[in-house]
Amino acid sequence: MGRPCTVWRAGTDAARERGPHPGDGEPISAPLARTMDRGAGGIVSTERVVRIFAGAVVLLSLALGVERSPVFVSGHFLWVTLFVGANLLQSGLTGFCPLEMMLRRSSARESA
Repeated sequence: MGRPCTVWRAGTDAARERGPHPGDGEPISAPLARTMDRGAGGIVSTERVVRIFAGAVVLLSLALGVERSPVFVSGHFLWVTLFVGANLLQSGLTGFCPLEMMLRRSSARESA
């Protein structure tokens, strides 16, 4: 047989319950727990949703648009990557983001 392994429950709550990681004294996922803390009520902020959505769209469009990808469909999907990148740039410069406006209308929590 191979080396023995430990199976951990996933998630930041499980990591907090686990306690310190052997050897370093800090909880195994303390940095992860700090970055994934969703605040009151477990609601993710609109800013975070915009970032997650943009990252997911870019990765998906690259997977579908790059010829060496196993899920390649068409090179035209790279236009989606360009559009998302341009929209992120203009959003950073002007503060106008259509997705953020839609999320605010749907009563998502504002960024803290």
